[in-house]
Amino acid sequence: LSLKRSRPRPAQRHAEVHCLLQVPVLEALSEAEILVVELADVGPGFSWAEPCSRGCMQLLMKYGVRQGSWTDGRGGLVTRPFRHEPELDVPACTFEGTSRLSCDAISERACLDIAEKLRQEKEGLPAWGMEELAEEGVEAVAEARRRRPLSLRGQVFPLPPRKRSTKYADA
Repeated sequence: LSLKRSRPRPAQRHAEVHCLLQVPVLEALSEAEILVVELADVGPGFSWAEPCSRGCMQLLMKYGVRQGSWTDGRGGLVTRPFRHEPELDVPACTFEGTSRLSCDAISERACLDIAEKLRQEKEGLPAWGMEELAEEGVEAVAEARRRRPLSLRGQVFPLPPRKRSTKYADA
């Protein structure tokens, strides 16, 4: 696993990766199933929660999760079988490739997290617990906020300057 930068960018961790990091042994998932639920932003309900192509679906397939179910955004569940692909090169399919995911911070972070988990498994260390992962996330957010000025937070693209209307200038 190679890094394109000397220091990984902060990125959100998707629920599927969060779940995989807590499994005692990744290689033991051959008949596992996963349920992904996403709460709606507004009001009671659920949003569409299908595993994304930014590494989540690929990691589930690589480590042998047999089937996935997720909320469909209309009060139901969608269930789909996954094809086990143990030789799948997830970095090449995502952030290291030439597709639209090239240099994607979320897929890169997912691959780095899983690589670290595999290293810990090899050393006989226990899987991360939910509290440890949540604490790590809080620390990452605090670090990102320290590095970004308040005036830049929340901006995705710089907004172009507004053109002044001359429609009422003569009135």
